[in-house]
Amino acid sequence: MFRRKKEEEKREETQPSFQPQPQPSVSITELISRYLDENKGEVSLAWFARQEKFPYIPPLVAVKEYVEARGGAVTDMEELRKTFMRILESKMASIGSSL
Repeated sequence: MFRRKKEEEKREETQPSFQPQPQPSVSITELISRYLDENKGEVSLAWFARQEKFPYIPPLVAVKEYVEARGGAVTDMEELRKTFMRILESKMASIGSSL
């Protein structure tokens, strides 16, 4: 009777408790910037649309899937659109200055 209790205590001590490591939170801004770096055609397309005065429709669903696949959380699509367009504007400005 006493022996069994001692054995159970030993088992509990030897089993390491599993605690999930917290995921390093990556900012949405950084993930969007990575997306645009990987998809350089998107920046070129937006730059060309601006030059020709065509409307540019950002690929928000693809960006959202990219962000969520890499650990980011998208709560508001309008905020995602604003952030995407802000980063895209800065990348287009760098294209314009290099020409």
